[in-house]
Amino acid sequence: MSLWQTKLHARLHDPAEKALILMRKPQGHESGTVRELRSQVLGSPTVPAELDALLDRADQWASAADRPQFPRKAGEQKYPPWTQTRFTEQPVLVHPLSGVELNIGQQAGKLNEVEVAEIERFSAEHFTSLIVRENGAVNPYKTLLAFWRFGPEIDRDHDTLNLGALWRLLPADTRTPDHTIWQHLDLASAFAGAGENPALLAITFGPIQDFIAAGRSQSDLWAGSHFLSAIAWSGLKVLCEEQGPDAVLVPQLRSVPAVDAWLAHEAGLGTEPFAARDAEWLRKETDANPLFVAALPNKILALVPEARVRELADKVQAAMRKFVMHTGEAALRRILQEVSEHLDNEALPCHAQIKRQLEHFPEVHWAAAPWSLIEQNTDKTLNLERLRELLTHFHGTRAGFLGGEAWQTLSKNLDLGDGWFYKPNPGTLYPALYDLADKMLAAAKSLRRFDQSRHEGWRCSLAADVEWLTTDARWFQDHPQHHQCELFLTPNQRKNTGTLWTRLAKERPSWVKQGEHLGALAAIKRLWPTLFAEQVAEWLGSDKTRADRFVISSHTMALATSLKKLPALDHLPTWLHDVDPVSLPSKLVKTLRNHDVRLNTAKRIPAYLDRARDADDCEAMERNVKKLLGGAFERYYGLILMDGDQMGAWLAGEKANTYNSLWHPQIRAAVEGKFSENAALKAYCGARRAVSPAYHLSISSALNDFAVGLARYLVEDAHTGKLLYAGGDDVMATVAVDELLPLMQALRAGYSGNPHEIQGVTLKNGHAILNGRLLRLMGETATASIGAVIAHQMAPLSSVLRELRAAEKRAKNEGERDAFSLTVIKRSGGALYLTAKWQAGNDIQPAALLQRLRAFLTEPGVSRRAIFNITRFLHELPEGKPDMVEALLAFQFERQSSECICQHHDIARLTAELATLYSADIKSLFNFLSVAEFLARETRSGESATDDQVAV
Repeated sequence: MSLWQTKLHARLHDPAEKALILMRKPQGHESGTVRELRSQVLGSPTVPAELDALLDRADQWASAADRPQFPRKAGEQKYPPWTQTRFTEQPVLVHPLSGVELNIGQQAGKLNEVEVAEIERFSAEHFTSLIVRENGAVNPYKTLLAFWRFGPEIDRDHDTLNLGALWRLLPADTRTPDHTIWQHLDLASAFAGAGENPALLAITFGPIQDFIAAGRSQSDLWAGSHFLSAIAWSGLKVLCEEQGPDAVLVPQLRSVPAVDAWLAHEAGLGTEPFAARDAEWLRKETDANPLFVAALPNKILALVPEARVRELADKVQAAMRKFVMHTGEAALRRILQEVSEHLDNEALPCHAQIKRQLEHFPEVHWAAAPWSLIEQNTDKTLNLERLRELLTHFHGTRAGFLGGEAWQTLSKNLDLGDGWFYKPNPGTLYPALYDLADKMLAAAKSLRRFDQSRHEGWRCSLAADVEWLTTDARWFQDHPQHHQCELFLTPNQRKNTGTLWTRLAKERPSWVKQGEHLGALAAIKRLWPTLFAEQVAEWLGSDKTRADRFVISSHTMALATSLKKLPALDHLPTWLHDVDPVSLPSKLVKTLRNHDVRLNTAKRIPAYLDRARDADDCEAMERNVKKLLGGAFERYYGLILMDGDQMGAWLAGEKANTYNSLWHPQIRAAVEGKFSENAALKAYCGARRAVSPAYHLSISSALNDFAVGLARYLVEDAHTGKLLYAGGDDVMATVAVDELLPLMQALRAGYSGNPHEIQGVTLKNGHAILNGRLLRLMGETATASIGAVIAHQMAPLSSVLRELRAAEKRAKNEGERDAFSLTVIKRSGGALYLTAKWQAGNDIQPAALLQRLRAFLTEPGVSRRAIFNITRFLHELPEGKPDMVEALLAFQFERQSSECICQHHDIARLTAELATLYSADIKSLFNFLSVAEFLARETRSGESATDDQVAV
């Protein structure tokens, strides 16, 4: 029996529709779809005798690893009535991360009226359509891939039962409906594929932050993040090919665009099943394609055979380094081609430099925790001495999970009125083995390998630890004129003599700017957008040589606020005729699309103003634009950096819910009633649940849904912004300054799935509905922090990014997480800082309050002098006097505006909330008002003396 046939047997041990038919037919849930599919796929309705024990164990271990245990009284039947939850009658799902109960009675209730035979026929037809046959015979590998990828997704045209998103969320066990049947089938298949001695293999690679941060443009930021995601996939692909994608527990790979492209073009599934499901990655020929999202992290967790741990780890490392080297060589070929160097001249020193600089990149670390550390005695009790001994090295005598309340309860014979728990099996010890693998991986990372490497001459413009690539043959150390190589020339000397990079800057300024000289990794970063866009075009079968990638400059993003007000035009202004168009934010293009001349004009104005900077008639050119726009134009833009809070704690289970919160309410109520007097059981019920494979898959899946499915929509469709990268819980975006605050709030709500009004998307109970697709997000208990910067278009990006990262750190530290920190870098000098929680006391939301105050200050008839007058007197107010603060604010706002405007904006409530928040912190109130005033300026194109006085 092949590996793939074994995994198929395990995947088919339960029907996908189990929750819908359980206890509704006398034959049991394994008698219908399971037998039919096994007959079609594997040639027999029954399991071969040699696989019986392995598959039973895989199912039992997978169940124990994912499902909270609950007790029952002795003498009761195997499944007493209080444990029998009929999903179609009591349909409840539990969010796996927040614990929120979702009652889906209306939809599931309709299914109670559908005959079991019809449900089974529907399921069997769905899976039958996924069977891959070649030359009349079933291909088990491709069929396994198809079942894994498309099993949870029903083609909309064939959803005859109108199941919709419910099919994806059907629970594996209706008593503990916090994990899906798909997660259970994945895990059972993974255990079966790992054989008699499975192990958890943890792998990580780097460096990460330094590589991403080394850049001088927004394109560099995207390229660094996306290339690291591509490296991760090159290693993950090894595990998918060797053990199947269901063996990978972190990250969740299902529906990841890069994985889909592999399934279609390399694994042999073709593009038809993706086209039938209207896959977005298969139809978009621009960087709006989700393939451009950096969705994969640098940490991998897989379930593999213990005997293959080292082999697989070595293969993953080799694949990652081969991919990096191949990409570096491809980038070098393109560079040499552009400057007309002989591509086949291996004597050029840049070839040797590429190999030397990329030889050990990335650094890969791994650790493994095998189930063989757990011995099962003849009476099926577990001997954990070896495992406990290893864990005490990291946790001391408490030994982590083994010292916790949950395991202490599960591992003892409790007096439950002659009742008992389901006996734990080795699968129950997943939390302890994960903890061990994680701690060992951290220890392995601390033992870094340092290889001595000699670099001479001037360094790379982006990475100061390596020399830049050269075609000067004198670079070789045995050359008699070694120290006369161009690497030793000063910047001025290079201009006169010319180098590989000065020539490339003339031919391809989008790859390298004048004066820049790059090493191997920096060269990859600059060419990766081109190389990847060409790969996408090939995957899509496009007539184009590469997918269109739109880079929105800081200047263009700043102007977006003003370009929205562009009036309708009959013709393109004559002074724009010889100006090339530039890329605009997607939402702005959609806004202007109904008028071609208006859109055409908007695309040329940023380039026209760029040209004006160096022109003798600069002022006259700017007057042309001001006249067209009806006034001064915006010169500031926004940058946002979001990061999920305490992701390490989430993965370690420190943020998980209690065990009883994951039970069906019927089970929870029965346990509380039957065993209410047992203190040990109460402690277990209230204990924080340990991590499980489904828990980790849920986190990874939620981060994927946010990064791939929701983040781009929020940034580029719902707001006038451009997504720079989205890697799980990390998001960086640039945005028009007037939409900075709304986008910050939308991203925060979208990350958790909190209720929030956003056109085109519904957010509620830790979920989102976007374009008819249900996304399960991190849940309402998960939080995120955001750093944001408002900067002038001429400010150096490197300094703006430093301020952005500092703002994100302030949100985490000064804001104590679940906060935002906003920095305003003024062109006239100085900066403003505001840090606040997303949710303050008395249900006040400071970000929304800031937006309301800005809206009031922008009203015609409202003078911003109100802020100037307030800030003059603030320092004289004693702290802790909310009545005095409220009176001062109300007096000045009413004095500088009309009564009707004050009533329209509910100034009484606004001033009361400001006084509540900041009466004990006058300095923060000063910052709040100053930032609001700055945002309220019609444009920030030039800051007058009065403006500076107001916002000091």
